[in-house]
Amino acid sequence: MRSILTEVVENSLVEVCRKIEERYEIHFVEIGADENHVYFLIQSVPILSIEIIVRTIKSI
Repeated sequence: MRSILTEVVENSLVEVCRKIEERYEIHFVEIGADENHVYFLIQSVPILSIEIIVRTIKSI
């Protein structure tokens, strides 16, 4: 299986996540990736549900 998440893709992902932080009340504490998976540790305000956070990230 070939790796989808190259270093360039991972760097772009981090940049997009930082822009999400500026626009929404979501803070990415940690962003990680291996060959085919992305991992987030996220903090947010209590009024945002997990479903809304995930939908927002996936839509962008």
